[in-house]
Amino acid sequence: YALFLALAGGDPMEAPRARDGDGDAEEEVRRLMRELEAVRAKKTCLRTHAPEVAPSKETERDRYLQGGGGDNYALERPELAADFDKNRKHLELEALRSRVAELRTKVPSSSTTSGSGREDLGRLRAEMAALRAEKEAKVEAQARAEAEERARVEARARMEAEERARVEAQARVEAEAEVARQRVAVEKERKENRELRAEREAWEDATARDRGEIQRLRAEVAALRAAALAGASHTGQGDGGCDRPPRPSGHMSKEARQCKLAADQGDADAQFNLGVRYAHGTGVQKNEEEAVQMYKLAAEQGHAQALCNLGECYEHGTGVKENTPEAVRLYKLATNQRHAQAQFNLGACYEHGRGVHKDERKAHRLYKLAASQHHSEAMKRILRGRDFFL
Repeated sequence: YALFLALAGGDPMEAPRARDGDGDAEEEVRRLMRELEAVRAKKTCLRTHAPEVAPSKETERDRYLQGGGGDNYALERPELAADFDKNRKHLELEALRSRVAELRTKVPSSSTTSGSGREDLGRLRAEMAALRAEKEAKVEAQARAEAEERARVEARARMEAEERARVEAQARVEAEAEVARQRVAVEKERKENRELRAEREAWEDATARDRGEIQRLRAEVAALRAAALAGASHTGQGDGGCDRPPRPSGHMSKEARQCKLAADQGDADAQFNLGVRYAHGTGVQKNEEEAVQMYKLAAEQGHAQALCNLGECYEHGTGVKENTPEAVRLYKLATNQRHAQAQFNLGACYEHGRGVHKDERKAHRLYKLAASQHHSEAMKRILRGRDFFL
């Protein structure tokens, strides 16, 4: 320490007081002191074991090396080994002296630490405080910016969560509404199926009753025909056993007479054709009442076209008193035999409520049945879509 003070050229007590409060300077001084102590110890050791040699004096080793000698100086010239060791120690001592001078320039003296040095130190401290304050302000500003960014991210996350919740709620509401609609549609379809099943069962029952009635009427017609034939064989007249008085034939064509003979024999097609002739006056004198009678005879045998034409007569009051419920019953009998015109007529009755309660759904189904058999009017009704519901 004394050597350090001697080299530094300062008072042992001034330097610590001048640098009091400066932690960095004190640490530098301690480091230099430790290094100087090491240098002093090494210097003392060198002085003890090696005397000083003038640095300008040319040694035998230098001359040997300049003369082209090898690097292994001690082995080639053992007589000069002592000079070599002295010269090496001298060079090391000179290097240590240079190091001490360099360290002396780095150690602050008492004069530099007093006066202007203190002012510089205060200014430096003020600048360091300003820098520290600026750095703290920057850190606080960065912390505030990070907090604001975190707040924005959290707000955005909350908004996204609320939007997802709203979308999920809307999806649930729509799903529940769709389920409710499907349930209503299923219930509606089930109800329609039940109605159709009940209607089909009612039609089947009515068909069975009508078939029984047709069979009964056929039996009566057969009995009447047998009675008529029996009376004709006894009296020579064709009307002896007939409950109905003979119908005047008037002027008839050959085809009409042949059709009448077949109709009198109970042929349903002949009876229907003769009814059509009477209705339109084809080959016979027009007689709507006679046409109705022929239609009845053919209808009693279950002739589908005769049932349909007879229903039209009852519906419009042609040759008979208007009776729409009876017309509907006859249309149903013909519809059971898949007669297209009867299906169309019955659909029209349901559409307009003639003879039945108005039911456009049933009307539409009947129109579809008729259209499936290429009924042109039924196809037009479906294409127009006149307030029908599927």
